[in-house]
Amino acid sequence: MKIKLSGSNVETTTLHPVPTEEKRSWVSVMLIQAGAQICVPSLLLGGLLVEALPLKEAIIAGFLGYIGVAILISFVGIIGRDLSVPTCVVTKSIFGASGSRVLVSTLFTLTMIGWFAIQNTVCGESFTNFMANFGIHVPVAASSIIWGLIMMVTAVFGVKALNMLNVIAIPGLLILMLVGTYMAVDVNGTEMAFAAKESTMSMLEAVVMVISFSACAICTCCDFTRYQKTRKDTALANSIGIAGGGFLVLVLGAVMSAITQQYDITAVLMELGLVVLGMAILILATWTTNTVNSYASGINLVMLFNTKDDKRAIFTLVAGVVATIAAVLGLLDHLEGFISWLGNVYMPLIGAMIGDYWIIQKGKAENFRFKKGWDWAGIVSVAIGLAVAVLVPIGLPAIQGGAVSFILIIILRKSLKDSRSEIVE
Repeated sequence: MKIKLSGSNVETTTLHPVPTEEKRSWVSVMLIQAGAQICVPSLLLGGLLVEALPLKEAIIAGFLGYIGVAILISFVGIIGRDLSVPTCVVTKSIFGASGSRVLVSTLFTLTMIGWFAIQNTVCGESFTNFMANFGIHVPVAASSIIWGLIMMVTAVFGVKALNMLNVIAIPGLLILMLVGTYMAVDVNGTEMAFAAKESTMSMLEAVVMVISFSACAICTCCDFTRYQKTRKDTALANSIGIAGGGFLVLVLGAVMSAITQQYDITAVLMELGLVVLGMAILILATWTTNTVNSYASGINLVMLFNTKDDKRAIFTLVAGVVATIAAVLGLLDHLEGFISWLGNVYMPLIGAMIGDYWIIQKGKAENFRFKKGWDWAGIVSVAIGLAVAVLVPIGLPAIQGGAVSFILIIILRKSLKDSRSEIVE
């Protein structure tokens, strides 16, 4: 089950089930999940909503959206909890062992490395500007390399190290963000926030935007919920960490954008002369998020290259190096569009995962089975769901894609002979 590195604190349980003695409290996992959500993109989501809706409606849409996120992530997260394995292993029941290794591991690795690179670029550029305030010139490339190394090394040690980081960082980060928002509001006032404006997006579209924004976190949550002791713990950790943390940061981004026309609290604070406070928020927010990105990349590379569990640390380091190089080479503009396209597949995959485990396998770990090769019933279900999400622009594409995959996999499993026989060991 578990490969030990003598005298090492590096986590070595990767694709095999997490042993009972290594399960953690819901608070531990909740802090890691919250760390992933407290980031500049979450602030941007609040800013995007308040550009299209009045502040009050934007906050309501965010609240309703994160309720949807909490429900979906609980259903998906419990699968990881029940089986004690990461998402790339869970999806073997959808695509087969070969299909999951090739398709899912590649998808997740590219997404996580891309997001690491994007956030590392933002952090590197901001750190260079920060040091310039003290007359010190640090090249952007050097800043990106320094912070990239720090973030990836934390992830190398695994969940325990992530938890230690977040125990310290999350409370401090939330306090800094709340204080910073208060100071910005105090300087700028609230007149702009409640000024009348015309909505350019429906409430339902805004709710779906919030859910779609979190689709990757929902889909990959098993990487961390495999460490949960009970289903109740899983629901608590995900609902408070992902949904609660995400909603709080969304509100701060919305308020900041409504008042200052700038969603990024760090940029606003620096404009107010509070450069140290702004930089501290940016570094902590990027650090807690990128450790999750790097950690998940390592898990999926172990699956992709079919290596032993104890190679996760090495692959985590490799993923971090690749992402840092991408950031230094200025690939940010190309990566954003690519990752946006990749995101279309997450909702259909979520729909298939929920339909297969909760309906076909009746929500029981003992019923979990997968094929050694490629499982075409699952592949077709997700592919058609993806086609709907991408090619049908009317309605709510992401939700429609997820619903189609959910329905199709149930129909195909019930109408075709289910020849899955392998089990997770």
